[in-house]
Amino acid sequence: MRREVILFPDSISTRDSRRCPKKSRKGAEKELKKGAGSKRAILKLLSENPTMTQTELTEELELTRKQIQTDIKELKNEGTLVRKGSNRNGYWIVNRVD
Repeated sequence: MRREVILFPDSISTRDSRRCPKKSRKGAEKELKKGAGSKRAILKLLSENPTMTQTELTEELELTRKQIQTDIKELKNEGTLVRKGSNRNGYWIVNRVD
């Protein structure tokens, strides 16, 4: 169970997040799915340089290696990204870039 602590000037209150879900703000801009921007950036970089390594991607995009690995795994599962060859001498094939 996740509890949120809400601080008011003269009291402290806790709220159970299951009973009181956060309300959406009217007129608020919708955010992209988590990681959508980094996935697009990965696809762009790999389409320009198919032999790029995960380490090079982390340096270029300023993300952690784990974030890069997760995004690549999701892109591979979607069929958007395919790896040909070995880890050392292989290259990436980008099937489509949105």
